[in-house]
Amino acid sequence: GLVTAPISKDQAARAGFSFPGHTEYLAARSGTASFAMMLAGPDLRVTVATTHIGLSEVPGRLTVAGIAETIRLTTEALARDFGFSRPRVAVCGLNPHAGESGRFGDEEARLVTPAIEEARDALGRAGIDALVTGPAVPDAVFRQAAVDKLYDG
Repeated sequence: GLVTAPISKDQAARAGFSFPGHTEYLAARSGTASFAMMLAGPDLRVTVATTHIGLSEVPGRLTVAGIAETIRLTTEALARDFGFSRPRVAVCGLNPHAGESGRFGDEEARLVTPAIEEARDALGRAGIDALVTGPAVPDAVFRQAAVDKLYDG
């Protein structure tokens, strides 16, 4: 594992640093093709599906395969690095109320739900017993994870 400190992305770019952040730089330097950025604390671990892009770009950058890979990497890390024997992972939706059956967007049905199924299949093939749920309502899942302790990541 590696812990990094925040850096000014603007100042780093001005100094000639060509990567948008630590995550991409470290992946390139180590030759790692499959990676994710996890923010981890004592009671809450969050892995993001996209890194270092503007919010307006997120929907266009999400893919079923990319979301599934993030879920798989997160779940494997929770088992291997954090010692959870059966990791409980909540996958947040992109939209308010996790899309509310298409009322607030279709990304949950089109991208997130198929990605969860793909990740579950991959985890099963890898022999990792995990409870992966979602798409979860984004604002609710953080309270459920941090306060109610319903999830490990």
